[in-house]
Amino acid sequence: MKVREILIHTLVWMAFLAIITFWQWDIFSLQDSLIHASKMAVISIAVFYSNYYLLLPRLFAKGKTFYYVLSIGAILIGVYLIFELTKEWMPRPEFMNRPKPDEFKESFKNLPRMEPPKNMWTRMLPQTAAQTIPMLFFSSLLWFANENRQRKQKEVSLMNENLISEMRFLKSQINPHFLFNALNNIYSLAFRKSDHTPEMIMKLSEMLRHVVYDSSNSVSLSKEVSYIENYIDFQTLKLGDDKGVSFNHEGINDRLILEPMLLIPFIENSFKHSNIEEADDAFIEINLRTENSTIRLEVKNSFSETTQTKDHTPGIGMQNVRQRLNLVYPNRSELTQKVENGVFIVNVEIDTNA
Repeated sequence: MKVREILIHTLVWMAFLAIITFWQWDIFSLQDSLIHASKMAVISIAVFYSNYYLLLPRLFAKGKTFYYVLSIGAILIGVYLIFELTKEWMPRPEFMNRPKPDEFKESFKNLPRMEPPKNMWTRMLPQTAAQTIPMLFFSSLLWFANENRQRKQKEVSLMNENLISEMRFLKSQINPHFLFNALNNIYSLAFRKSDHTPEMIMKLSEMLRHVVYDSSNSVSLSKEVSYIENYIDFQTLKLGDDKGVSFNHEGINDRLILEPMLLIPFIENSFKHSNIEEADDAFIEINLRTENSTIRLEVKNSFSETTQTKDHTPGIGMQNVRQRLNLVYPNRSELTQKVENGVFIVNVEIDTNA
């Protein structure tokens, strides 16, 4: 039990003791009321915590219902015996100690004498039940509430572990996908014996450094922007001066923190489907904006349903980016895709403020 819980329980039992003491004050002196209240408090505490810490977790929770009911019966008998064994030692109400007036005694002479209850249970039930049943009820109520809370915490913890495992799996898919594209480009330049091959290798080295060392945790938007710029430079080295690619990100809040490698799949997808290497009128337009804690990315690229891309592999990046958005930014992200007049448009909105 934590310190806070101990403090709360202590205050509750002190309040219980005070209420019982003042409740009996009209028939007992303050000292005698405190004695009776202390006895009731000790019995109540014993019943409450016996049920809470012993009977419920060790018997009821393990399906031993018969032994649990048997133990409750034993508690009832034990409480009754305590009342029976201590009743002669407990203070009596003040009015019972006063001398009786003669007329009071005379009025009872002709009344028939009442026999005490012969059945022990008849004598036991009222006082014992009033003492034990409320304590059993409230301790059971608290135990079930605590069990339900712990069960939900375990479910949340397990869910978080599953999310972490899934995130690691999705991130592990990014690296091979990026390498496939990058090595294809380097192979193309090397095959043509291009002077840009060393520069491409250097770009690839910088990008791999980002993937390996920066993609394990959240990163600043500035690092993602640098990675996108390097990626665009990497892809457009072989396109010549009139590249047809623009990346607008002026005035953004580059200190915002987001999940790494989350924006790049949209850029990769635009290069993959724009046919920018072959069509003269092909283009890619990338607009990145921020507003307070929200990041907005818009990617437009030329698109033709009849154009066959060179890469026939499934879109791993686009598949896992949807999953990552749902995992990391549930109800705080929006992804839309549409085709208008031969232009493929992707809009991504991410609220980075948790």
